[in-house]
Amino acid sequence: MRNVLVPTWIAVGSVLLAACGGGGGTGGGSIASVMLTAPSNALAVGNTLQLSATAKDSSGNAVSGAVFTYFSDNTAAATVSATGLVTAVAAGAAKMTAAAGGVTSAALTITVTATAVAPTPLVVSTSNLAGASVGSAYSQTLVATGSGTFQWSALTIAPGTGSSNGLNNLSIGAATGTISGTPKYAGIQPIVATVTRSDGAAVSIQTELYIGGTATQWVINNSPAAATQGSSYSFTFDTNWIWHGGTAFLGCTTSLRWVAGSVPPGLSFNGLAGTLKGTPLIAGHYPITLYGSNVQSGCATDASVMYTYDVLVAPASSPATHPGGSNFSRTGTTPELSPSVSGWDGLFIGSPSVVKVGGTYSMFYEGLSNSSYLYSIGLATSTNAVSWTRVSTNPVLSAGASGSWDSHGVRYPSVVYDGAQYRMWYQGSGPGGTAIGYATSPDGKTWTENAANPVITKSGVISAYAPGSIVQNGSQFVMYYSADGYVGQAVSADGVAWTDNGPATFPSNTSGYVIEFARPAVVLDGSTYRMWYGRIEDNGAGGAVTGAGPYNFGIGYADSPDGKNWTTYGNPVLASSAAGAWDRPGVGAPAVIKDDLQALVCRWAGQSAWRRDPACVERIRGRCHRSSNCPIEGSLLSMA
Repeated sequence: MRNVLVPTWIAVGSVLLAACGGGGGTGGGSIASVMLTAPSNALAVGNTLQLSATAKDSSGNAVSGAVFTYFSDNTAAATVSATGLVTAVAAGAAKMTAAAGGVTSAALTITVTATAVAPTPLVVSTSNLAGASVGSAYSQTLVATGSGTFQWSALTIAPGTGSSNGLNNLSIGAATGTISGTPKYAGIQPIVATVTRSDGAAVSIQTELYIGGTATQWVINNSPAAATQGSSYSFTFDTNWIWHGGTAFLGCTTSLRWVAGSVPPGLSFNGLAGTLKGTPLIAGHYPITLYGSNVQSGCATDASVMYTYDVLVAPASSPATHPGGSNFSRTGTTPELSPSVSGWDGLFIGSPSVVKVGGTYSMFYEGLSNSSYLYSIGLATSTNAVSWTRVSTNPVLSAGASGSWDSHGVRYPSVVYDGAQYRMWYQGSGPGGTAIGYATSPDGKTWTENAANPVITKSGVISAYAPGSIVQNGSQFVMYYSADGYVGQAVSADGVAWTDNGPATFPSNTSGYVIEFARPAVVLDGSTYRMWYGRIEDNGAGGAVTGAGPYNFGIGYADSPDGKNWTTYGNPVLASSAAGAWDRPGVGAPAVIKDDLQALVCRWAGQSAWRRDPACVERIRGRCHRSSNCPIEGSLLSMA
């Protein structure tokens, strides 16, 4: 998702500043002229500039020791102090002069403009969809807040081309955001809805529409068998028509239609034959959603049920050879932390960064207010990494003042503790887009933002530019960040001045299946760098590259000997969950720390997962886009 924030400026006339003087020079000849200058002839409301006055004698020589007096003819627009400091008060015009020894300068005109009016952050506030029924008219409007005009689109419910699109007789109003129609198929309809503002800012949500009811339907009687990475695979779906009363309708053929999900790389889907075949290339879990469509005249009406399956591709080699690169299995569903009922983190929480100091875990996370719709950063603590308590001083870091580089909110904290203080790098957004800031704290609660903020900026990157994790390697800080769909690296000796080394090197994507890398979490394990990262799978069926879709967000793993050149293994190591689970839409944005006892893998919303591994133990956390079954923060996973 990319947000392009274009400020709106309110134009305003000009200010004429003039300075008048009294008194003469004390160390030179008589004053014949006074010249008044300024570093700029334009000034925004609330800002200041320093005037400079010079006295000269009749020969053009500077007169030393001259005492100047400054005046403004319009103090409602701008004032000037006794030392010549101009402060812009309001849009308008003012004249200023400087005078000394009875001689007055020519008037200097300064244009004062109003400050930029920052767009209200774009937020989709609809979190749940009302259920629908087969054969009954349905209508629900998605609600977005923020300045500007909106344009809506949605995957799996908007018209498309080819047999890989499951429309289900639903559409979304481009101007209204209203999902409407009369569904033909029962089941769970995955939906990815995107709202785009006129300035280019865009926000996407993933959710599911539950559609009840029965009809003459095409029944799929089996589920895809597990596959093994690198081994030939062939599976045929067993299907038949069923009447209302449960009687099989013989002699009719069907085509399985693709709704959403990801075909495992290396396999192809044939809807007419009902087959899934090939040699899978990448291990992981791949949710797919299908329905049956009648292709023979004289048979039952084209009504069916959508089926969602988790296609498992097991790794070809033992996961233990790559610590942290194995497939994880979920063992619980209880959230660790959820949004507050109201307040600064009442709408959404996520993107946690966890540090352990002594016996205390400190989790820094972003929260979205359900009133101001601004992001802030908060803190929760725990002694067991399961039961968390928010600190009373939350949020510990908030958006900056109006017009500042981070006035639109702060998010994506990445925190380290160096033995003496906490150091935080975070994304800030404002009128100029997004950048990375830096702050320090003695206790994790009270933070001082660095005077040089923002410490890293990047031309052309808007909403995606954010720190992933910081590795402290000796006296050097190494930052892994995400920007425009790739993972980059930067280094610094002090955490303030950074050298950007650009994108990290990953192996070429097989047939372009991975179309984005994001929010890397890196641990330096001895001499090996280990990375977990958010990844977006292609949405195409049968190898077609069609872009991101439902259930396509997962967590991948890679390692590197130098922190620059990476090798990926058995990915994704964690994918979206089964139908009905709170993390069904997808998982991502992991954060990792070393732990002495066990490993925690967290899903999209800060979901936690425990895993034991004698070779390397990590703690991983993530974030979630809210859906009807997405409580936002974590539940347990385990790995034998």
